[in-house]
Amino acid sequence: MIPFHRVRRHTWQPCHRYMCISAHLVLRPCSGSGTLFHRSPLFLGWLRLASSSTCGATDQTGLLCFGGWWSEKSIESSCSRKMASVRGNSLYRGVYGALRTLLHLTAAVQFGYGIYYDYNYVEFPTSEPEMRIHHPWGGKFKYLTFLDAIIQALYYIVSLVNDFVGTNELTPKKPPAVRRFKDWLMATLAFPVAINVGVTFWTLYAIDRELVFPKVLDPVFPSWLNHVLHTNIVVFIVLELFISYRSYPKRSQGLAGLAIFMGAYLVWIHVVKHYSGVWVYPVLEVLQLPQRILFFAAVVGFTLSLYLLGEFLNNTVWAKEVKLARRKAN
Repeated sequence: MIPFHRVRRHTWQPCHRYMCISAHLVLRPCSGSGTLFHRSPLFLGWLRLASSSTCGATDQTGLLCFGGWWSEKSIESSCSRKMASVRGNSLYRGVYGALRTLLHLTAAVQFGYGIYYDYNYVEFPTSEPEMRIHHPWGGKFKYLTFLDAIIQALYYIVSLVNDFVGTNELTPKKPPAVRRFKDWLMATLAFPVAINVGVTFWTLYAIDRELVFPKVLDPVFPSWLNHVLHTNIVVFIVLELFISYRSYPKRSQGLAGLAIFMGAYLVWIHVVKHYSGVWVYPVLEVLQLPQRILFFAAVVGFTLSLYLLGEFLNNTVWAKEVKLARRKAN
């Protein structure tokens, strides 16, 4: 049996030939660097982290020693429970990481194939009435849905690369470039554009599908592809929000990046209108100029608000990690 003295926080006090190092009951002699219970590798690990070879050194762990009589058997039992907990946490992290990687792989393959199929096999009708709705000038790249699918595929490919060669640590000291780009892409483009496309499409579809997805497209545009490009983008990006922590950029920088993207897209669809004579979306054909201005302003404002929503959800879901990151930054 080994006696202990009650000591004040942040200090070590010798008791006969032994010393209490921390509340974890790591013991070592007052002289030398050996541990009393050499059969426990976990004690050795704690000893390296918390102890010093000099008696009376400051305890940097800030743990409180306490008094009492403890046997080797009781301490080793505590150590065994701790080791089982560590193994359980390690297994959980391994399974969690595998599921996250599987989600990234599934999304990357799904959106990649959706882009490939849409670009190569979906051909809009060429008869004169339908031609007025879907002019070939600009190809698929004039549709925000198609551009968003590219953004989503890029994001999940980058996430896969980060899973294998980057880091998924919550608050790494020096995150690699792939992790920084992943976080920026998710915050600035992937989340707000995906929610914008999904919500806007299905809202207009519910009001009058002819405004966004005329029935004439049903024979050439498969239902599964419609859901990949307009439904699954929302489902997967929301799942990603909950399974992967990301560090948001400065709000001004994030909003500026998103505003530049949306502004460039509005310029692009006006270029398409100029050379093709038709608007990209049928809903624009029925709006007068003042109404179109209000519509564009509402779309941009809605998209920018989705950036703020993503930031709020990230700060809510990952509140502890956000606070830790801010403390490290300060």
